Formats: sequence, structure tokens, C-alpha cells
Amino acid sequence: MKSKEYIIEQKVYRHRRKRKVCRKRQQRFVHLDRLCYVCSPFVKGLIAKDYVQETMVEKIVFVPMYFSFKKDFENSLTFFKKILSTYMLGGGKNVKVDFSNCRETSIACFMLFDLIVEELLRTRFVYNKGLSEDERCNKNFSLVGTSKYDDKTNKYLLAFRYCKLDDVDNVDLEESFLALDLIRGKWRKYSENLKGLAAHRIVEFIKVSMDQAKGEIKPEVANAVERMISEVLTNAEEHSLKGTEWFVNGIGFHECQHDMNVVEMNLSIINFGCTMYEGFESTKEQNATNYKVVEDLYQKQSRLFSFSKHFSRESLFMLYMLNDGISRLKYQNDGRGNGTMELVDNFIWLGDNGVQNNLFTPQLNIISGSTILTCDSHVRPTHNDGISSLYLNKNKTFSELPDSNYLCSYGEYFPGTIIECKIYLNKDFITEKK
Repeated sequence: MKSKEYIIEQKVYRHRRKRKVCRKRQQRFVHLDRLCYVCSPFVKGLIAKDYVQETMVEKIVFVPMYFSFKKDFENSLTFFKKILSTYMLGGGKNVKVDFSNCRETSIACFMLFDLIVEELLRTRFVYNKGLSEDERCNKNFSLVGTSKYDDKTNKYLLAFRYCKLDDVDNVDLEESFLALDLIRGKWRKYSENLKGLAAHRIVEFIKVSMDQAKGEIKPEVANAVERMISEVLTNAEEHSLKGTEWFVNGIGFHECQHDMNVVEMNLSIINFGCTMYEGFESTKEQNATNYKVVEDLYQKQSRLFSFSKHFSRESLFMLYMLNDGISRLKYQNDGRGNGTMELVDNFIWLGDNGVQNNLFTPQLNIISGSTILTCDSHVRPTHNDGISSLYLNKNKTFSELPDSNYLCSYGEYFPGTIIECKIYLNKDFITEKK
């Protein structure tokens, strides 16, 4: 039988332990409040959208097998929630990230991962200003595993400086890769053409990628692509929340695929704020004429829904909004509503030899809210009397529903819009362009 003194000691011990745990928890949330106060609008926005949750804290954050919005939308977004939650709520330990089980990586997902890491480290820098050594936050990110299965994932890690060559053993050093490096910008009252400079850098990146393929891009094509990217960045700027930025990044891989020397060029544009659908709904009254066109199309196609095939309102609205002349800001300027469609068309055109070479099909994904819209050389914009239209079905008509392989909606949600594209270039592809 336990003595009275022993029982009292145990009660005192449990009481002290409980106080210690409560004190640590309290300090952690003070730490969190201070971090939230100094973090960037981008990170604050993700926190406001419930991307930081106690249940998402992990000892090691494992990258999903398919780190791609197109192939695994929900697990990819859950990964970002785990990264943010572990950094903000995981105490003083470093965030450990493990790519060992990853078999495929997309530019949009890796760019968003890199962006979140950079924004959190910038937040830490601001947080530590004026604090003593004992008060500072010293949390960092550490890579505890590279991919066992995919050399291209490891090339992403090398290109974005998350590891060194000594850390990987499945990368062919004879196959080069080139990173664009992050470009960022936001709306300013004074005149500063950051969008034009960013668009020019992207075109230069395409030129360098094509140099690797021993080809060249025609000046008129380069100018057209530059104009279109500038227009899309303007659109991203206008859809972003106040004070937030748009971001661009890319990577090119020069390698031998299917016995052909090709450059696989990947590019992604991200803006955080309202989704395409939310932005369109927010100007419903001012944009009544444009809104009625889209609403009528939705009512027409919703009658075609069946138990096995149906789409969310957000998904179909997003499809209609890409068509020429449809813009949430059409009431301000009749010339609005062409930029995104032209960008889609130009990039699919640049890589459209996928029609003859099915192994090298270009692909462009637009991710907004809970929707992913995909275009490739088989399903792409059509042109009639100078007007571009996008239907996402083989018969190119709104009398039929879109192909569900090209328009998908999910349970998870990204608060903003991402455009990601992948095209393949080589000398033979380029010389066939007209």
C-alpha cells in the first residue's frame, strides 16, 4: 500500500508538470501571435484560410507520392498545411521534410513549397529583430530525405538549393537543368513596370531553354508571349489581396527522353487572394451584362447534368470566364478578357508538336479555389472570326458538358490562382513551326 507521503509527492509532481505544460503551451501561443503579427500578407492569408491547424503538426513532413495538383490535389494541399502548421505550432524544433517517397513533382507544387519556406524564413528574420539570443526564434527547415524513385524531383531539390550533389545518387550529371529563380511583384501607386521586366525575364528563360535544344524562338513569337505574360501578371495583380504579391518561377530540364534530346520547360505563375470565381462574383452588380452571359451558359449546361457526370458552379464559371470577352473588370474596360486565353493558346502552340508526338504533349493547368482546368494539344482554344473559345470537349460546343479529365473539382481549396505549364522543345520541333 502506498504511503500518504508518496501520494502527496505524486500529486505535487503532477500539479507542477501540468503547470509546466500549460506554461509552455501559453508561451507557444504568444510565440505564434508574435509570428503571425510580423508575417507577410501571403502567410497571413494562408493562416486566415485555416492552413494552420493543431492536428497538422508532424515530427517529419512527408511529401506525397505525387507532388502535383493535377495528380493529387488534396494530398498536395494537405502537405502545405502540415508545413505551415509544424512551423507555427511545432515548438522550437526544425521542420523536417522528407522527399524519399516522392515519385513525381510539378513546378507549381515545388514553387509553392519553396515560396512558403522563403516567406516563413523572412518572417523569422523580422520576428528576431531587436530580440535577445534567448528570445529569438531559430526554427529552420531541414531536408531529411531525397527521392528514391525520381531523379527529376532530386533535380528540383538541386536547382532550388535544398541539397547538394553528394546528397543524391540517381541524377545524371550529363543532363543539365536550369532554374528561372523566383520573380515577385505587386501593385504600386507609382509607375514601375515590374510586370514587363518579369515577362521579359521569362521570355529570356524560354530562349535559353531553346538554346539548350539548339533551336531559337522567332522575335514575333517572343514579343507575343511577352505581351501575354504581362497581361496575365496584370490580371494576377488585380485579383490579389491588398498588399500581397504575384510570383513566377520555372525550371528547364535538358535530357534524353524516348531516344530524343528535348528540353522540358516548366513555368508557374501564382497569385494569392480571391479565386477566379470569387472575383467574378464580387463584381456581379457592376458587371451585370457579362455576368448574365456566364449565368445563362451555366443554366444551359446544368440541365445536362447526370448522376455520373456533373460539375460545380465554380468549375463551369471558371471555364466560361476564360473565353474571349469575359472578364470581371469588363465594365471598366471593354478591351479586357483576352489575356489568359492568349497565354494558353501561345504556350500550347509553342509545344503543339505533341499532336504528332504523343509522348511530348504540352499541358497547361489553371488551379483556382477547388478547381483544376487543363488544356493540351488535344483540347485547346478554338478560333472563329477572331474570337477564341474554350469548350473542353471533343466536339467543341457548349451543347455538351466538358470532359471531366480536363475540368475537375475537389474538397480542398487554394485561396488564389495558379497557372502552370509544361512544354517540350527541341531543334526539330522548332524548325517545324510556321
